[in-house]
Formats: sequence, C-alpha cells, structure tokens
Amino acid sequence: MRMIIGSMGWDHPEWCEQFYPDDLPSEWRLTYYANAFPQVLLPAADWMSGDSELFRSWYADVSDTFRFILDVTGIEAADSQVLIQLQCCVSALGERLAGVVSWSALPQRLCTQLRVLLGDEAFLATPACPSVDPEVQLAGDRATLCILVSSEVGRDLHRLRLVFDALIEQFAAMPSVCLFISGAPPEVKVMRDAATLWQLIAGMQR
Repeated sequence: MRMIIGSMGWDHPEWCEQFYPDDLPSEWRLTYYANAFPQVLLPAADWMSGDSELFRSWYADVSDTFRFILDVTGIEAADSQVLIQLQCCVSALGERLAGVVSWSALPQRLCTQLRVLLGDEAFLATPACPSVDPEVQLAGDRATLCILVSSEVGRDLHRLRLVFDALIEQFAAMPSVCLFISGAPPEVKVMRDAATLWQLIAGMQR
C-alpha cells in the first residue's frame, strides 16, 4: 500500500509564518508547496471560483508528478453551471488531475456524469468504505482510498498509528492511499509527522 500525503488547499496566509518564506510572492506558493508535497486536495470553493486561465497556471506551476484532487462534496447533479465549471477545471489540469472525491454520498446520476467527465484515467472516490475512526473520513474507488484527517487528530500520533494500523488491516489490497490533512490551516508539521509515521509502519510490515 502506497500512501501519498498532502493538505486541503495550499494558499493559507497562516503558512507564511510556519511554511512559506516571508518574502515568497503569493503566486509562487503553489510551486513551493509542490516541491515539498506530491498532491493537494482542492476544496470546492477553490475550483468553483477559478477560470481556465487560473487552472492552466496551476498546471504550469507544478511538476509532471504532482497531482490535484478536487473535492466535489455537496455539488448537485441538476446544477449545470457547476458541472461546466468542473469540466473546465478537469480539462485544464489534464493528466495532473488524479481524481475527485466526495466525503458524502452522491446521487447515482451525478456519479455517472462525473465518470463520463473524468474518463478512465482519474478516480471518483465516494464514501463506500467503513470508517476506521469516528473523526476520520474515508472515500474510495476501485484502486484508490482517500482519507481526510484533521490536524487535531493528526497531532495525536498514537491515535494516528491506530488509524494507520486499521487501514493496513482492512485495505491491504488497495494499491494507493491519498491522505489529506485539514484544518484552519492544516498543520505542516502534522503532514510531515504523518509521512514519517507511515514510513516507519510500512518498514515494519516488510
């Protein structure tokens, strides 16, 4: 099982004090973030407020191996404008889009529309998995498991260890796991600690 770690969003002003250099221009934040972490979860508010020019700049600001995941929680199948906006974002991000995730159940009609929009390369993760912790959200597709953990939960390394152990036990056959840290803002230290903890656990499993 391979775990990829990132945060919910990257443009957090508070990170200027704990992650981004003070003199870093705001338009360089994505590139700086992408040099430290391999993926990011984009809240609906972020991709809903953008346009094709902005999405293309996101594409250009990251390396070939970096991946975006779009949070589509709460969107409606009947809202054609939302689907048009989503299509614009998906098209601009191209192969740098890993997939979309919803932390709540989606109507079947919307799932069908999303699968057509995404094609065969990107995943559509929905909450079809049992939770390993009441405060940890899970959503999965056939080959990808997405996990949303708050900074508060992630600070407790013993609790996070129990979550990781449960994941290994329940989803050992899942080849890819995307772990996202949330918060206001997400804590970079929690992201790094989670990566270290997973490496230690994975090493013990070999």
